Amino acid sequence: MITFLALASATGQTQPVDRETIASSEASCQRGMADHCVALAALFAEGTSVPQDLSRADSFARRGCELGSARGCELRQKLDVLGQKSDKLQAAQKKLAANMAEHQRNVAHYAALCDEGQLTGCYLVAYLSAQFVDEKTAEARINLYLDKASARDAYGACIGSMALYMDTPPAFQQMLTSFHTVERTCGKACDAKDWKACAVLGEEYAQGKLVPKDPVRAATLSSRACDGGILLACGNLGLAYLRNGTPMSDVPRMLSLLERGCGGEHPGACHALGVLYRKGNGVPRDTDKALQFLQRSCRLHTSSACDSAEALLREPQAGGAPAPRPEGGVKKTAILDSLQLDESVKKTPILDSLRLDESVKKAPILDSLRLDDGVKETSGDAAHPRQ
Repeated sequence: MITFLALASATGQTQPVDRETIASSEASCQRGMADHCVALAALFAEGTSVPQDLSRADSFARRGCELGSARGCELRQKLDVLGQKSDKLQAAQKKLAANMAEHQRNVAHYAALCDEGQLTGCYLVAYLSAQFVDEKTAEARINLYLDKASARDAYGACIGSMALYMDTPPAFQQMLTSFHTVERTCGKACDAKDWKACAVLGEEYAQGKLVPKDPVRAATLSSRACDGGILLACGNLGLAYLRNGTPMSDVPRMLSLLERGCGGEHPGACHALGVLYRKGNGVPRDTDKALQFLQRSCRLHTSSACDSAEALLREPQAGGAPAPRPEGGVKKTAILDSLQLDESVKKTPILDSLRLDESVKKAPILDSLRLDDGVKETSGDAAHPRQ
């Protein structure tokens, strides 16, 4: 009895129980004393005054239950549930360990490709190496690998940073936004006089999707790109003049920008010029020029320009045949309503018009990774676990 009282009083305490006491109670349990079995089960299940051992706890609880102890049976049921949870936890831990090992192999693989000069490897390792770390480390790693890409191809790195944003989970996109990744990477390329980078960054500032919307910054960058020979940027800048209400003193520059943009196959610029000349808004009315620009926009798949050209051809002062519609139909294009245009004129996205390599332009970042789903879907809580 003294041994059992010493054992029972140790439950819930942190002081160790000596081996002699445990051995004595274990012998009593084997002799059929259920209370000793239950006390031992509770002691090993709790694991405060002895090392936790759920297997031994379950064995003593089963013995106590067989000897008729209700407390032993109850403890046995709880240990069964706990054992099932423990098994599931161990299985999950093994799967996580396997996924992490695969993740590390992928990081090493794509880092090596990046070091060999393959830009796709740089983008992929920038994404992968930023997982499972704090934000400061993630930012440093993203910048490291995008800088390596920039050193080889500044414009490619600019487009790659945009692909990273568009093809990754929302939690990672939020990280890129807070790190100003697109502005930083494309800004470096633009500062290095890669005018295409100035154009795409200017468009992003105008749209406010990947970077904060900033019309002034958009106009500045589009102007640099236009001066550098990117005609689509000229068209965007000309349309910006329309949207903002062009003073009469700026009409010649607006027309010049739209004409340069139309020359670069900017359908919106061609359409805007056609409507301006047809209506005589800010320019002398000239139906011949109007028809010329509307037909050109129609050939560039602006359906409303095709409709306007056909309507103009039906007017007595305009001759010629209706503009042919592109094979396979036409694409609907959203447009401006400035200066009483028939419809509005939508700029053609620079990114879609610069004839990029398809593997850079369209390949989703995540689709190129051969990862277990547990690693691939790293979003939400998985995006920022601390090391």
